[in-house]
Amino acid sequence: MFDLEFDMADENELADIKEWFFRENIRLTEERERLEEDKRKFELEKRRMTDLLNKKISIAKLKIVQLDEGNKLVTKKLEAIQEEYVRLVNEQKKLEQEKETFEKIKKYRRPPVQNNYTYIGSDLLFKGVDNEIALKKRYRELLKIFHPDNMGGDTSAIQSINREYDALKKMYG
Repeated sequence: MFDLEFDMADENELADIKEWFFRENIRLTEERERLEEDKRKFELEKRRMTDLLNKKISIAKLKIVQLDEGNKLVTKKLEAIQEEYVRLVNEQKKLEQEKETFEKIKKYRRPPVQNNYTYIGSDLLFKGVDNEIALKKRYRELLKIFHPDNMGGDTSAIQSINREYDALKKMYG
C-alpha cells in the first residue's frame, strides 16, 4: 500500500510537474513572442532613429558647406573693402599733395591785375561778327574768357560784354 500511495503521490507530483511545465512552456512562449515583438519594435525604432540621425548629419554637413561659402564670401568682401580703403587712402594722399602744391602756387602767384574793360567797344570785342549765329558764338567765347570765376576774370568786363551783345543782338535780330 505504501507503494501505491507513493505511486499516487508520484503521479500527482508528476501531474503537477507536467502541469507546471505546460504553464511554464505557455508563459515562456508568450514571453518569447513579447520579446520578439519588442525586438521588432526596437529594430523599427532603431532604423527610424538612424534615418533621422543621418538626415540631421546631412543637414549639418550642408550647413557647414553653407557656412564655409558664407565665410568665403565675407572674406572676399573684406578683401575688396580693404583694397578700396587702401585706394582711398592713396587717393587722399594724392589729393593732399595736390592741395599742398596748389597752396604753394597760390602763395607765390602774383595777385590778379584789376583791368578796367569799360573802354572796350564793340569794334574790339565783336570784331568780324556779321550775323546772329556768329554773334552768339563770340558771346559764349567771351563769357568763358572774362567770367569772374576765372583767373583774371572781371565783373565790369562781363557787364561791358553784355551791353555790347544786347546792342548787337537788336541790330541783327
